[in-house]
Amino acid sequence: MMGPKGEDLGDVDVLAALPDSKLIVAIECKNLALARTPREIQNQLVELFKGSRDSSPTTTKHLRRVDWLRSNLSAVLTSLQLSVDEKTWTVVPLLVSDTEMYGPYLVSPPFPVCSLDTIARTSLVEIVKA
Repeated sequence: MMGPKGEDLGDVDVLAALPDSKLIVAIECKNLALARTPREIQNQLVELFKGSRDSSPTTTKHLRRVDWLRSNLSAVLTSLQLSVDEKTWTVVPLLVSDTEMYGPYLVSPPFPVCSLDTIARTSLVEIVKA
Protein backbone atom coordinates (compact mmCIF):
# COMPACT_ATOMS: atom_id res chain seq x y z
CA MET A 1 0.00 0.00 0.00
CA MET A 2 1.28 3.42 -0.92
CA GLY A 3 0.22 6.57 0.87
CA PRO A 4 -0.74 9.85 -0.80
CA LYS A 5 2.88 11.06 -0.72
CA GLY A 6 4.25 7.78 -2.08
CA GLU A 7 5.23 6.44 1.34
CA ASP A 8 5.05 2.72 2.02
CA LEU A 9 2.15 2.08 4.40
CA GLY A 10 3.00 -1.58 4.88
CA ASP A 11 0.34 -4.23 4.58
CA VAL A 12 -2.83 -5.30 6.33
CA ASP A 13 -2.24 -8.63 8.05
CA VAL A 14 -5.83 -9.84 7.66
CA LEU A 15 -8.64 -8.23 5.70
CA ALA A 16 -12.01 -9.69 6.67
CA ALA A 17 -15.18 -8.91 4.75
CA LEU A 18 -18.45 -9.42 6.62
CA PRO A 19 -21.12 -8.97 3.91
CA ASP A 20 -24.12 -9.40 6.22
CA SER A 21 -22.89 -6.51 8.38
CA LYS A 22 -21.35 -4.55 5.49
CA LEU A 23 -18.06 -4.40 7.38
CA ILE A 24 -14.50 -4.59 6.16
CA VAL A 25 -12.27 -5.36 9.15
CA ALA A 26 -8.59 -4.49 8.78
CA ILE A 27 -6.78 -6.63 11.33
CA GLU A 28 -3.27 -6.02 12.63
CA CYS A 29 -1.91 -9.23 14.21
CA LYS A 30 0.71 -9.33 16.94
CA ASN A 31 2.48 -12.30 18.46
CA LEU A 32 3.32 -11.40 22.05
CA ALA A 33 4.24 -14.92 23.16
CA LEU A 34 7.89 -14.22 22.38
CA ALA A 35 8.03 -11.51 25.05
CA ARG A 36 9.11 -13.37 28.16
CA THR A 37 10.52 -10.76 30.50
CA PRO A 38 8.75 -7.68 31.86
CA ARG A 39 11.14 -5.50 29.85
CA GLU A 40 10.33 -7.33 26.59
CA ILE A 41 6.62 -6.94 27.30
CA GLN A 42 7.09 -3.24 28.02
CA ASN A 43 9.03 -2.77 24.77
CA GLN A 44 6.26 -4.42 22.77
CA LEU A 45 3.55 -2.33 24.43
CA VAL A 46 5.50 0.87 23.78
CA GLU A 47 5.91 -0.15 20.14
CA LEU A 48 2.19 -0.86 19.84
CA PHE A 49 0.68 2.11 21.66
CA LYS A 50 3.25 4.85 22.24
CA GLY A 51 5.94 4.60 19.60
CA SER A 52 9.40 6.06 19.98
CA ARG A 53 11.25 9.17 18.98
CA ASP A 54 12.08 7.49 15.68
CA SER A 55 8.90 5.55 14.94
CA SER A 56 5.14 5.97 15.16
CA PRO A 57 3.21 3.43 17.22
CA THR A 58 1.85 0.39 15.44
CA THR A 59 -1.70 1.63 16.05
CA THR A 60 -0.99 4.88 14.17
CA LYS A 61 0.58 3.00 11.27
CA HIS A 62 -2.43 0.70 11.11
CA LEU A 63 -4.83 3.66 11.09
CA ARG A 64 -2.99 5.01 8.03
CA ARG A 65 -3.71 1.70 6.27
CA VAL A 66 -7.35 1.88 7.32
CA ASP A 67 -7.55 5.42 5.92
CA TRP A 68 -6.16 4.09 2.63
CA LEU A 69 -8.78 1.34 2.57
CA ARG A 70 -11.52 3.89 3.21
CA SER A 71 -10.20 6.17 0.47
CA ASN A 72 -10.03 3.26 -1.97
CA LEU A 73 -13.12 1.39 -0.80
CA SER A 74 -14.63 0.94 -4.24
CA ALA A 75 -11.47 -0.76 -5.53
CA VAL A 76 -11.23 -2.87 -2.35
CA LEU A 77 -14.83 -4.06 -2.71
CA THR A 78 -14.30 -4.84 -6.39
CA SER A 79 -11.16 -6.84 -5.66
CA LEU A 80 -13.10 -8.83 -3.05
CA GLN A 81 -15.94 -9.35 -5.54
CA LEU A 82 -18.42 -7.62 -3.24
CA SER A 83 -21.20 -5.14 -3.88
CA VAL A 84 -19.54 -1.87 -4.84
CA ASP A 85 -22.12 0.30 -3.09
CA GLU A 86 -19.43 1.85 -0.91
CA LYS A 87 -21.89 4.07 0.96
CA THR A 88 -23.26 1.02 2.76
CA TRP A 89 -19.87 -0.43 3.79
CA THR A 90 -17.73 0.55 6.77
CA VAL A 91 -14.02 -0.10 7.22
CA VAL A 92 -12.99 -0.70 10.83
CA PRO A 93 -9.59 -1.40 12.43
CA LEU A 94 -8.81 -4.15 14.92
CA LEU A 95 -5.63 -5.31 16.65
CA VAL A 96 -5.51 -9.01 17.55
CA SER A 97 -2.82 -10.59 19.71
CA ASP A 98 -2.11 -14.21 20.47
CA THR A 99 -2.50 -13.54 24.19
CA GLU A 100 -4.58 -11.19 26.31
CA MET A 101 -2.85 -7.82 26.71
CA TYR A 102 -2.92 -5.46 29.65
CA GLY A 103 -1.87 -2.47 27.56
CA PRO A 104 -5.38 -1.52 26.45
CA TYR A 105 -6.35 -1.23 30.13
CA LEU A 106 -3.46 1.16 30.77
CA VAL A 107 -3.84 3.33 27.67
CA SER A 108 -6.83 4.18 25.53
CA PRO A 109 -6.15 2.58 22.16
CA PRO A 110 -7.71 4.35 19.17
CA PHE A 111 -9.55 1.18 18.12
CA PRO A 112 -10.53 -2.22 19.55
CA VAL A 113 -7.83 -4.60 20.75
CA CYS A 114 -8.49 -8.23 21.59
CA SER A 115 -6.92 -11.66 21.81
CA LEU A 116 -7.49 -14.71 19.64
CA ASP A 117 -9.40 -16.25 22.55
CA THR A 118 -11.81 -13.31 22.53
CA ILE A 119 -12.48 -13.83 18.83
CA ALA A 120 -13.14 -17.51 19.49
CA ARG A 121 -15.73 -16.61 22.16
CA THR A 122 -17.31 -13.55 20.54
CA SER A 123 -18.40 -12.51 17.08
CA LEU A 124 -16.12 -10.20 15.15
CA VAL A 125 -19.02 -7.80 14.67
CA GLU A 126 -19.54 -7.50 18.43
CA ILE A 127 -15.84 -6.82 18.98
CA VAL A 128 -15.49 -4.03 16.43
CA LYS A 129 -18.81 -2.40 17.31
CA ALA A 130 -18.14 -2.42 21.07
